[in-house]
Amino acid sequence: EQTFDIVNDNTTHTFKAGFDVYANDKNTFSFYTNQTYSDGVGTVGNTLFYPVAPPLFQTDKYLGSNKTQIYNGAYKKLFNKAGQTLDFEVNYSKTNDTQEGNFGIAGNSSTNYKDNSDNTVNATQANLDYVHPFNEKSKLEVGAEYRKTSIDNGYRTTSAVGNQTDFTYDVDIASAYATFGSKYEKWGYQLGARLEKYNVKADYTIAEVKDDFKDDYLTVYPSAFLSYTPTQSDFFQISASRRVDRPNVWQTRPIRDYSTPRVIQIGNPELKPQFTNSVEFNYTKVLGVKGSVSLGAYYRMINDPIERTFYLDTSSADAIAERKMVMSYANFDESTAYGAELS
Repeated sequence: EQTFDIVNDNTTHTFKAGFDVYANDKNTFSFYTNQTYSDGVGTVGNTLFYPVAPPLFQTDKYLGSNKTQIYNGAYKKLFNKAGQTLDFEVNYSKTNDTQEGNFGIAGNSSTNYKDNSDNTVNATQANLDYVHPFNEKSKLEVGAEYRKTSIDNGYRTTSAVGNQTDFTYDVDIASAYATFGSKYEKWGYQLGARLEKYNVKADYTIAEVKDDFKDDYLTVYPSAFLSYTPTQSDFFQISASRRVDRPNVWQTRPIRDYSTPRVIQIGNPELKPQFTNSVEFNYTKVLGVKGSVSLGAYYRMINDPIERTFYLDTSSADAIAERKMVMSYANFDESTAYGAELS
């Protein structure tokens, strides 16, 4: 049994500045920047209770600082035709996060050690969107987007059983989409698809052993919506779509993120994205000025779902009884989810 007593003391300062330039009533330029600086101290008291042994006490202290810079520029153009617009936006951000971890078991100086990690993330995103209405009931939306994220992590430790780690992770995503929607009497529909080129490359060195991971694919994400409004108070909609959820930086980096005498949390650089195919149905009944009733149902099939895992740290030279459990993430084969909601 483990108990925790956690106290965090953090300070954050955020500054935002920006301006808009109205060149005329059809063209607007916008710029802004966000600057965030924070630092903090986290103290974790951890007590382990064993069935046939005295309790074990460990006190951990995490000293961290974070600096995040965001720069954004955008351009919006309005046309003479109502609803026809063109938007272009570029966003760049840089985050530097450093942390020092001090770990110590009471009364046992040989188990006291320090961790230091330095993490830098550079992210660039540019997107172009165009909306063209053909009439009051039909419109076409098209666009393109490019995203690039570069992650550089370094980890050093004074622990005798810890591993020095260097980790770089680069993701490039280029995509284009088109969506067309229209209404005819009581029916409405929208059809769309996004074509995406995805590339990821990770290089990591753990205890002077180098390894890498690559993933590269081209895929399409279709979507379809069909609606039916038989009366002004009844609305039916059914939809089908495919989407992707990608691992975040904390799930992929093979660096200690959390540690107790029995558990250590690290990421998995070989995580792949998870893909979800879903079907949804919704019905809304408007009860005049008194309110409304909504019923929804969905079914989702997820391929390569990202799930949390636990396993014994076999890389440790300790006896099996003394080895830590490793808490990480992995792609499972598949999962399904279904449900209904009434409100």
